[in-house]
Amino acid sequence: MKPISIFEEKEYIDGRPRDAITIILKTIGCYRAREGKGCLMCGFIRDCVRRVLEPDEIVSQIDFDRIEEGMIVKIFTSGSFFD
Repeated sequence: MKPISIFEEKEYIDGRPRDAITIILKTIGCYRAREGKGCLMCGFIRDCVRRVLEPDEIVSQIDFDRIEEGMIVKIFTSGSFFD
């Protein structure tokens, strides 16, 4: 399974640029969006799956070959980490 998005950028720590990678994982999405209660935070519900994923399905979305030593890694979900 592929993530919703994965991209590399520069992150500035103490005014110095560092390589960073951002990964937005495909997940079931947040409760409010799934229940049709309306969500104003993001549009990730359009990219969500309709079932709870197994742990290996989530890990398979991370392209470990793109992560280099010392790189900042930012991981987000298409909803809430609590969901």
